[in-house]
Amino acid sequence: MCGRSQFLRLPEIIEAYGPARVGDVVEAALAEEAFPRSVVPGLVLHKGVRVVSSFVWAFFDGGTGHNARLETASDRPAWRDAYASTRLVLPLACFVEGRAWFADSTGRPLAVAGLYRLGAPPPTDGSGGGGGGSARRATMLTRPADDVVAPFHYRMPVILPSDLIGPWLAGAAVPVGRLLGDAPPLSSEPLTRPGPPPPDQLTLL
Repeated sequence: MCGRSQFLRLPEIIEAYGPARVGDVVEAALAEEAFPRSVVPGLVLHKGVRVVSSFVWAFFDGGTGHNARLETASDRPAWRDAYASTRLVLPLACFVEGRAWFADSTGRPLAVAGLYRLGAPPPTDGSGGGGGGSARRATMLTRPADDVVAPFHYRMPVILPSDLIGPWLAGAAVPVGRLLGDAPPLSSEPLTRPGPPPPDQLTLL
């Protein structure tokens, strides 16, 4: 399950997904290489305007829930309200599954579908707020792996096609079949530097 990613920086997010305004984000607090409970940037729609905000990458108050299955997110009590009304895009450069990094083979950013919970801005020291429940929180949606990722892991992030970014942010009906099947051509690179062991996660509910 995706638990390590490199996120775009603010200017890259605006260039890729703007026009958008920057909300209450402290760029120095954002984790460029993020793990569960890191502070990460997310793109949301607020009163019809795209806004970049910061989120703790862990949906639940105990610091768990960095991933959620797309196939059940609209029905499961843990996710269904957020699926209906509080969606975001997590702007990634690349992500890890198994023992490899994956990125768009053309170098384009990856618009990963996610859900969020309202709360206070995350701490500005980049700590992610530990297990406290007050911070704004997000989870990344996952799907079955495509042919490139499958040799390394059975799941991967849901990468939104460009024409579905707007409807996704607006909470509109989006064809789940496309989210499960459409993905840009990905390239893989062996993981040479290990990260910390993943925390115990109640993730794929």
